[in-house]
Amino acid sequence: MPEPHAHAHGAGEEPDYDHEISYRGIFEFIVGLFAITAVAMVLMWFLIKGLERHVAANDPPPSPIPEANEPPVSPGPQLQFFPPTADIGDLHAWEEKTLETYGWVDEERGVAHIPIERAMDLLAHRGLPRTGATDEMSEELFGDRPEMSTEVQASDSAPEGGS
Repeated sequence: MPEPHAHAHGAGEEPDYDHEISYRGIFEFIVGLFAITAVAMVLMWFLIKGLERHVAANDPPPSPIPEANEPPVSPGPQLQFFPPTADIGDLHAWEEKTLETYGWVDEERGVAHIPIERAMDLLAHRGLPRTGATDEMSEELFGDRPEMSTEVQASDSAPEGGS
């Protein structure tokens, strides 16, 4: 007959797993944690009170001039009022004047501004100015290619398969 194993539990024996966790160790850890926290809080309280006394002892006496005792006011950013109705109206008026009239940008250098409609007409008629740097870069990138003609041949514009 097979004999029972040595680690098998009998009816009167308590199992080993009930004693694996030490409740006393957990309790001691929690009590120690609270004690350390309480000591640290008391030390911080004494430190703060000592610093407050130090600051109060080294604080200069108040000035006899009342204005000198007021905290300085920072100039701060110059903020726009909300809603910006007056400012936005002035801005739009200036933009309209600049975009719709002729005027000098720098009279000494001979730089002027023209109305936007006239500038668009001139740009559409003349095209953008070509610079030497742009031409050199085009040759480097695309090689020496002949310019494409902007004229449209009548045969090119007719639809295929005529009607």
